[in-house]
Amino acid sequence: FFTLGIVFRQWKIASVVGKKSANGLALAVAAGLLSAVLFVLYWNYDPAHALSYFGANRSALSLALSMSICTFLYLVMPVNQALASTGSYSFAIYLFHPLFSSVSRRVLEALDPATPDPLIFATGLTLGLGMPVLLQQALKKSSTLNLLLLGVRRRDMAGRQMSPSTLQTA
Repeated sequence: FFTLGIVFRQWKIASVVGKKSANGLALAVAAGLLSAVLFVLYWNYDPAHALSYFGANRSALSLALSMSICTFLYLVMPVNQALASTGSYSFAIYLFHPLFSSVSRRVLEALDPATPDPLIFATGLTLGLGMPVLLQQALKKSSTLNLLLLGVRRRDMAGRQMSPSTLQTA
């Protein structure tokens, strides 16, 4: 997925096809239709009747489905304010989500080994996103802990753009 993003950026896909152009619309519709077809294939997958190139564990089908959905979303570029508001916390979420999501799963399974998967998922998602945000808010009060755990100095968090030369002298 990272490579797909690099390809889109290097080839300037967004500027070439454009959201409002006929090419952009056609490509978005094609990616959406491909996603829908692959989604149906994925959920109706039967290993006994599988095509040999999908493999026994659906990994090729999963990759094709995921890449087509990512391409569709990239071309459509939906805006979600709830996700946009978490942007300033993305590094903390990236760093600390495994700690909170995996601990929540282990605690739930220790309390009840028959915990339903949707409950484990919802709890892991909530704690994996929410707790890093709260942790970053708490770390703002201590510049030493903020620097040690997030690598961010207090003045960096004030919104000032830091250039590489500023980082070396700061």
